[in-house]
Amino acid sequence: MAGDNLIPLFDPGASPADDEPCPFCNISSAYTPFDPSRPPPSTAPSLSPTRLTPPAFVVLSTPTLIAFLDILPLARGHLLLCPRAHCPKLTDVSPQEAAELGAHLRLLSAALVRATGVPDWNVVQNNGAAAAQVVNHMHYHLIPRPEIRASGRFRESFTMFGRGVRDDLDDDEAAALAEQLRRSIALDLSAQPPDYTKSFIIAKEDFDRKPAISTDLEAVRQIVELTNLVLCQLPAIDTEVVLDSLRSDRLRDDVPAVLDAP
Repeated sequence: MAGDNLIPLFDPGASPADDEPCPFCNISSAYTPFDPSRPPPSTAPSLSPTRLTPPAFVVLSTPTLIAFLDILPLARGHLLLCPRAHCPKLTDVSPQEAAELGAHLRLLSAALVRATGVPDWNVVQNNGAAAAQVVNHMHYHLIPRPEIRASGRFRESFTMFGRGVRDDLDDDEAAALAEQLRRSIALDLSAQPPDYTKSFIIAKEDFDRKPAISTDLEAVRQIVELTNLVLCQLPAIDTEVVLDSLRSDRLRDDVPAVLDAP
């Protein structure tokens, strides 16, 4: 697939028809979630681009959101990220969806830089027809911005709104790039420290279920170790929640060292 498509002048009065099937909902329905740290091979039927027409090249698929290549990219690697649930605008997503979108924007950005070799990129999000939203399903654009002025490629337009030139997505190149992006995401995830918060919660719940007349010193030791690991993790973890949990019930006397932690 080759050729240039000239984007018509932006019409602020135009809006998508409400009775048209949502293409992003179609993609969300056609592609099931997978573990981004262990993505399926590119040959897996669950990732086949031809599950839909036009083809979809999925790079990330979680129970909450999905990311895929734009079929008319402004640049090689142009990605779209959206919630699975149909949400017309950013204000329609839930707090949980918003948090996951934000976290995965960072993850996708790092993978995009590694896969394309382009160190600069835009993150764009439009709300409503007057703001140039074309698909009525809230989404982010991640657009690599290669330096074009030094090479004299002044004709190439990276204008986000209005008139510009976009190329059709080449299927073979897109399949290879999507695979590269999935690998980059998995690589970034493998480099991150494990999250001990869930392990702490499970250990604490298991301890609370034990008879109050006995003290399981090994269980207490495990909780103390997990707590230390949690408290050493990212500042985003709410350490007060962890400490409040430890201040309660039978652990009050068993782990004074943890309770005195700053």
